[in-house]
Order: sequence, then C-alpha cells, then structure tokens
Amino acid sequence: IATNEAKAMALAESFFPPPPSSSSIPHIAYPTIGKLLSTLVATNLSHIAEKHNMLPPGQFGGQPDCNTTDTMHLVVSRIKDAWCSGKVASALFSNMQGAFPNTIRDCLIHNMRECGIPTCYVHLAEWMLSNHQTHLKFDDFLSD
Repeated sequence: IATNEAKAMALAESFFPPPPSSSSIPHIAYPTIGKLLSTLVATNLSHIAEKHNMLPPGQFGGQPDCNTTDTMHLVVSRIKDAWCSGKVASALFSNMQGAFPNTIRDCLIHNMRECGIPTCYVHLAEWMLSNHQTHLKFDDFLSD
C-alpha cells in the first residue's frame, strides 16, 4: 500500500438522519485491516511504555488495566481529600481527542525515536502520517 487513502461516501437520507442543511452525509470508509493493525500496535506500544516507565505515574490513558472508571474514582478521591482538608478543589479538563491529526509529524517521529520506540513502529507512524488523501464518492463519481 503506497498511500493512506479514504473514500468519503455520501449516503442518502434513508441510511442516516440528515444534517440540518443537507440531504447527504459524508462518511469515511477506512480499510478494516488498518483498524486491526492500529489496535495491535497500540496495545503493543502500551505494554512497551509501561515496561520501560515511559509514561508519568499519574497517566491513565493508554495504560493496560486502567479505564475511565479508574480515572473518575481518582478524581473524586482527590476532590474529597481536598474538601476534608478545608481546601478548594479545582480541575481543568481538556479533550485531546482531536489533537492527534494536527500533530507536527517530524516532532512526533523525533520524540518516538528519543523515547526508544522500536524502529518498526516509528516507520509505521511516519508512513501513517504521510500521503493522506480523501476522495468524495457520490454514486458513480469519485473526486480527485
């Protein structure tokens, strides 16, 4: 596979409820094998990061056997501890979900190498973040 290509198909209203201003919704169809590979790599990298202590002690995301419930229990516990000590509890929550597509590719690759991530994964990340193309598909039409 030479490039990362996705086809955004416009599906008619009968498949999904339409957005307020349109009768078609673009849906991205990625190859399923890529999803499987991503899951396997993420799982392996998670174990590597844990084994080599690459993540800070309070890191929950990407850790095996840590889930959202664990995170919420920790947050509630810290808030209650602060209240019991007569302190005010403040929190700042940020959603980093959308940050990855905006990653500076060269910086990420450099950091992966510096952290000792296996070369095969560095090359895979480099490939996955290069040559992205999305084509819109409407019936028999496929955009460039």
